[in-house]
Amino acid sequence: MKTVEWVAVVAILGFGVGSQLLRHDHDAMPGHDHGSAMNEDIPSEGHATVTLTVTGMTRTGCAAAARVALQRVDGVESADVSYESGRAVVSFDSTVTNPDQFVGEFERITGFKAMVLERR
Repeated sequence: MKTVEWVAVVAILGFGVGSQLLRHDHDAMPGHDHGSAMNEDIPSEGHATVTLTVTGMTRTGCAAAARVALQRVDGVESADVSYESGRAVVSFDSTVTNPDQFVGEFERITGFKAMVLERR
């Protein structure tokens, strides 16, 4: 076979294997069980959300860094940080962490100050 034909065969086989791996990984992700009657609006046990006031951010890049820092804390599921409002909405697993723990770690990592404004 010519080199071009080998490249085509490898590309086709690689795509087939790659798509199988992607499909397998996608199906294994939580919430992607297509046969379940899972309702995304119902919070799971231990799921909680707080709104924090965050001070010390001087530009939008600070909000991005704050979001990444919060998401790296064990037990934090998601974080949405706004430089404009000076707030962060943090969803977390309350069986793993609590606001006192992740706020302390967040402040230590970033140098920003944070305080719980609202608990949901």
